[in-house]
Amino acid sequence: MSNTIKLRALRPLASGDYRLLFAAVGIEVFGTGMWTIVMVFQVLALDDSPLALSAVATGMSLGLFSFSVLGGVVADRFSKRRILITVQGSTAAIMTAVAVLSLTGNIELWHVAAVSFAMAAGSAFFYPAYSAYLPVVLPPEQLLAANGLEGALRPSMGQGLGPALGGVIVGIFFPAIGAVIVAASYAIAFVITLFLSRRDEHTEPTSPEDRPSVWGDLRAGVAYVARTRWLLWTLIFGSSLALIVQGPIEVLLPFLTRDRFEDAEATFGFLLAAYGIGGAVGSLIVSSLKLPRRYLTFMILCWGGGTLPLVVIGVADNLILMLSALFVARSRRTRT
Repeated sequence: MSNTIKLRALRPLASGDYRLLFAAVGIEVFGTGMWTIVMVFQVLALDDSPLALSAVATGMSLGLFSFSVLGGVVADRFSKRRILITVQGSTAAIMTAVAVLSLTGNIELWHVAAVSFAMAAGSAFFYPAYSAYLPVVLPPEQLLAANGLEGALRPSMGQGLGPALGGVIVGIFFPAIGAVIVAASYAIAFVITLFLSRRDEHTEPTSPEDRPSVWGDLRAGVAYVARTRWLLWTLIFGSSLALIVQGPIEVLLPFLTRDRFEDAEATFGFLLAAYGIGGAVGSLIVSSLKLPRRYLTFMILCWGGGTLPLVVIGVADNLILMLSALFVARSRRTRT
């Protein structure tokens, strides 16, 4: 029975298009995870202040927030393959420019903020197109397994391996080397997306006039969220919690590790890796259990309860305790 379940979970990988897509997503989230470390210590090298780091991190959040709804509308109207290629190619070009600026010593704080904003904006277009492309390359019965694979891939690569390796590289060398690796990651992901099939381009609607305007789609999406109370308040709660939790982790934790540990770069990377691995484990646990009857109540309790272990981060100076706290905090928040 267990072998059957494992086989079912890996069945999407039998599709050549899905293997390409899975590889592109894995490399992309790895690069994004490494950029989290490179960004932090590049900012600290330019302006050693929490305010500067907070401003750059806010830019990244704004990029995702500003284009999240529009990304879904664009994915609904245009070729998903072309969107994936455009996002990956644009991000690779932007990261290459930043890597060159950093290597030559000409990088400035606004460069880091701009590329963080652009990367987040790209993600706002990439993931809706990715989600819409899946049904084109996979049969309906394999979509849940594909979501499970991605649910384990993103935290383990984007919040696990990427930050851990980024911390080690930045600690041994300097942020510019990390930026080069991030640029190379996106370039590889871009090349992979070029080999995706064009099947979705043959299913585009032939009568654009039958569709509502982009503005009409945006208004319809916002109106639906506004009138669906459970969705609206869940969105508000989740966004508020992300603001409360991610802010200290991304801005205050680097300064805390620098004050408490000698190798701040590697330590910060390993702490983020523990946070990401906790997310992967939490996702695997949830996927193996039946959904509770009161799903939203369970989800909110996990989200809220997941913040409690973070108290340890504020008072402990033992690395093992801090790693454990972040692991538990993330695993509880992803049990939804």
